Amino acid sequence: MWRLPVFPARRWLSFALGASQVLALVLALAAIADFALPGQGMTQLISFGSRFADQALPAVRNTPHFILENSAGYDGQFYAQVAMDPLLRDEDLPRALDNFSYRTRRIFMPAVAYASGLGQPFVILQAYALINVVAWLALAGVLLHWFRPGDPAGWIRWFGVLFGAGSLYSIRNALPDGPALLLIAVGLVLVERNRMGNGAFALALATLTRETSALAAIVLAPESGWRKWPWLRLVLTGAIVVLPISLWLVYTHSRGLALASDRNLGAGNFSWPFLGLWGAWLDTFRWEDWTSRVWVNRVAMVLSLTIQMGFFLFRWRPHERFWRLGFTASLLGLVLGSAVWAGYPVASVRVLLPLTLAFNLAVPRGRAWLPLLLAGNLSVIAAPSALTAPEANRLTVVSGPDSLVISEGEPAWKIEFGSMWYPLEHSGRRQWRWAPNSATIVVENRSARTVEAVLSIGVRARAPCDLTIGLGGDPRWTGRVGKEEQRVDLAVRLEPGPIVVTLNSAEPPVTASWQDEREILFRVTRFELGLRGEAPTRE
Repeated sequence: MWRLPVFPARRWLSFALGASQVLALVLALAAIADFALPGQGMTQLISFGSRFADQALPAVRNTPHFILENSAGYDGQFYAQVAMDPLLRDEDLPRALDNFSYRTRRIFMPAVAYASGLGQPFVILQAYALINVVAWLALAGVLLHWFRPGDPAGWIRWFGVLFGAGSLYSIRNALPDGPALLLIAVGLVLVERNRMGNGAFALALATLTRETSALAAIVLAPESGWRKWPWLRLVLTGAIVVLPISLWLVYTHSRGLALASDRNLGAGNFSWPFLGLWGAWLDTFRWEDWTSRVWVNRVAMVLSLTIQMGFFLFRWRPHERFWRLGFTASLLGLVLGSAVWAGYPVASVRVLLPLTLAFNLAVPRGRAWLPLLLAGNLSVIAAPSALTAPEANRLTVVSGPDSLVISEGEPAWKIEFGSMWYPLEHSGRRQWRWAPNSATIVVENRSARTVEAVLSIGVRARAPCDLTIGLGGDPRWTGRVGKEEQRVDLAVRLEPGPIVVTLNSAEPPVTASWQDEREILFRVTRFELGLRGEAPTRE
């Protein structure tokens, strides 16, 4: 009689751990695929902001891409524009960037995107958005050099590096931190195999990707006493690391395109030792809502980085390569300023990715070290938030007979929020949009019929205020709105074409909170258009 083969418990565990790694990669890729948009591809990952849209390069403005409304966007939008012209020949480039000198020194990732896109703007944007994803998958393979599949301790370390908040938020905003970490890891593998020149070259590329990666050159020193170090070889290999970035900086300076305002960006990136980290903890416990997922994720990020730095600062192992990598990254972490530790997600979790790699390589094996290993990798709990694509818009709803909602296979109605509204936010299935004390919503009847409808608007305020809602310039409702949601129903007659819904208050807007500097007053929590039928024709 045929029987299933009996495997030892260890083999079953190894198989389960390996299968979970593959499954995690597949689920992550599926989550990333949700960011794709028709006609715009993966540009949602780049985080272009509307506040910089007018000054963007013409090649970008004329290329379909996703733009965050009423937002400054994120840093990836500037590197993506460098990718349009990595030789910096376009005289419009300084105006398109928030800081020419700061952004252009990180040239390797934009150059790869340009080469991958063969000079075609739409393809370049797609390539730039996906470089982090490719680098992340490659890093998953490189990490197996140290963390063997099926090994429980290696499984924790592999997940800690790959699914930590730093790696995933680099993907989420198309930033150079993830690709730089891959190149550092490749360089470290080559150095371990005594291929010092190749390892130094990999670190040189990492430095061209993110200049702080030059600190990783400390791994080129052998694991022996400093008196026995081959100093001449160290100097030569170190020169391989710093020479490309030095030549590139000379070239960028020769372009003469930097603006006087360049010196303003990055002023808060560094501070006196410990001040930035201390401020990060103070900010964390000044957070208004300690029950929110955002606060939990932030605590996990700051705590994990604090533990990682403490491990290297209080456990002296200068002869070990992994320790030296982690120690130099810890020194960097201690002098990072408030701009890198503030907000959510904290940028330090990306900047200190080499620290996370070194921590998982350097923590000794054994059950006694397991609590420390787990605590140092707490930022993985932010993984679902990092890879969650913005949900489908449920804030605006058009309901009624299909003959009114749909006309010839196309939507017969369009609802568009004006420029004063902030981007869509959500918590679970609830969605809303904040505005200052005045904003508009345009409802467009694309059919040729006049329709009777009921417009239901859910509103609430950051601070109690008197709010007036108007249709086509005529006030239709005025009332007091507070922090509890209030529903306003208006009977409307919608002629073909657009009609403007206005929301106004005489009260001044207020700052959202100490950690959110947006000026807001009220928000819309629901905007539903219930169509009843065609209006009777008048003779």
